[in-house]
Amino acid sequence: MDQMKKAIVYTKGSGENKDGKYGWAYTLEYLTSEDNEKTDSFRTEMNAVLCALKAMDKSVSVEIRTNNEAIAKLCEGTYKAKKSKDLYDKYKEQEELFIKAGGNVAFKYISITEYDKHFDEVRKMARNE
Repeated sequence: MDQMKKAIVYTKGSGENKDGKYGWAYTLEYLTSEDNEKTDSFRTEMNAVLCALKAMDKSVSVEIRTNNEAIAKLCEGTYKAKKSKDLYDKYKEQEELFIKAGGNVAFKYISITEYDKHFDEVRKMARNE
């Protein structure tokens, strides 16, 4: 299995605002991909969710954006796990760790028409492009 890791930081500093204050903000993205053999797209997507959650600080509120509607519904509890129940159980364990630490996990399904530039970067990494 080949694994690639990458971090991207988006930064913005602001000038003086109407209250005479200055500010800054950043977004930090850790991009990781791994090659797997003999699996399906549902399992690879669930593995991506699990790896992301395992790498994160559990005390934060995280929104996972996915273009896989079944994954979003499964993890929100509106869809029953028929296959890959082992991965769903691992997801529930991770979700519980977030809840215990004061964080939470939410999912947002992004349709193909709402496709976002971040998906393109993740898609390229997943395909080693």
